[in-house]
Amino acid sequence: ALNYPDPRVLFTAAMVVVETDPRKYFRGSSRVVGILSRALNSTDSRRAVVAGPKPERVNALAGLVDQNGFRSVIVSNGRDAFKEAAGRGNVQLVILDANVIRWSLSETMANLRADARTAWIPVLIVGEPMRIASVERMISRDPLLGYMQRPGNVKGFGDQVGPFLAKMTSEPLSAAERGDRSRAAVDLLGFLAQGRRATVFDLRAAEANLHVAIQVPELANGAVYALAAIGTVSSQDRLATSAMQPNLSASTRERAAAHLAFHMQKHGVLLKKDRIEQLRTHHGEETEPDVKSALAVVLGTLNPTAAQVGQRLRAFPLPTPK
Repeated sequence: ALNYPDPRVLFTAAMVVVETDPRKYFRGSSRVVGILSRALNSTDSRRAVVAGPKPERVNALAGLVDQNGFRSVIVSNGRDAFKEAAGRGNVQLVILDANVIRWSLSETMANLRADARTAWIPVLIVGEPMRIASVERMISRDPLLGYMQRPGNVKGFGDQVGPFLAKMTSEPLSAAERGDRSRAAVDLLGFLAQGRRATVFDLRAAEANLHVAIQVPELANGAVYALAAIGTVSSQDRLATSAMQPNLSASTRERAAAHLAFHMQKHGVLLKKDRIEQLRTHHGEETEPDVKSALAVVLGTLNPTAAQVGQRLRAFPLPTPK
């Protein structure tokens, strides 16, 4: 089920595996984190990956895609089309120029169908009016593959894409479903970050998407918690940047700073000198008391001198007698 070409089955299978709480690594356990990570990167807007070797053609096609309810992701080759489709959680359509390069059309389709992250995504090949024999053969073997004559306007695009998507056996995920999956995914990743589970499930595959999830208020706290369980240089740096990010809430920045201090105590100071200097500067300029206090703990983890400790302590106002 962790490799079944349907997003609902994939996510349900990942949830079931997490709920069994396995005590040791097993074949396929790496798939669980990947599935949950993709669910984090799933927004309310439908995405379509559009790939073609000629910029003017692919840009014109992307414009028609955007006018038909999608948000297009433009790439120039098949390799990048696969990368974008596999890495995002809300791609519901891939459109490939028949003359796509790096990989060829057949290679791109083979990779899209071989990977469980993309096997279920409908693909349209766009070309000139005369169909290509090799494309006909691929379509006859793949029910999620179709052909589209290069459209000249919005109506021409909609008239071809609408019937193709309508006959798909799996309904696209709704906005509500994607939101529910994102919230469940961050909770499940947080659960996997606890204790021995972090040794069974390698969370590094989810690091980038967890960092993105911190920008979403309802996902932020859980994302910070799970990110702090990843003992890498990049995760420590991401916690530091989150603690200083002005558009995040004070509670999220405080939480990021607190987990940053713990991360540094557990894994050592992995930050570069310029990031440490930024933390010092930000601590001096921070106006939120709770965030400033959490950043002080971070700076204290850097093993300051006795004079620096005294200076920082004296900076805190003494409470007035009651």
